[in-house]
Amino acid sequence: MGHLLQVLEKEQEMKTAELKGFPDFGPGDVLEVKLEVPENRRREAVFKGLCISKRRRGWRTVFTLRNHIANAGPIERTFPLYSPIIQSLKLIEHRKVRRAKLYYLRNANPREYKA
Repeated sequence: MGHLLQVLEKEQEMKTAELKGFPDFGPGDVLEVKLEVPENRRREAVFKGLCISKRRRGWRTVFTLRNHIANAGPIERTFPLYSPIIQSLKLIEHRKVRRAKLYYLRNANPREYKA
């Protein structure tokens, strides 16, 4: 039964990846995500930030973006990659990093990770 679920999830992942056409990205990249907010009459919202982690779990892949906004302070949001609310994903800048998870930026100065 487990193998059947893996095959079905892989097919769904491939179909959605072809449909949406997301760029290949990883931790350290600056991304811009356009979201469709269902609570706000399906209006689009844009969130721009530095990718601090990406959990590759096939169909359940998630990534975390972090940005610092002047009055609100640091903001972190985690998005499922294959979620229907994500309209588009744009790679703005590629930054070279030496770690897979950049959680140490939580204690860093905002100017080091500001997107």
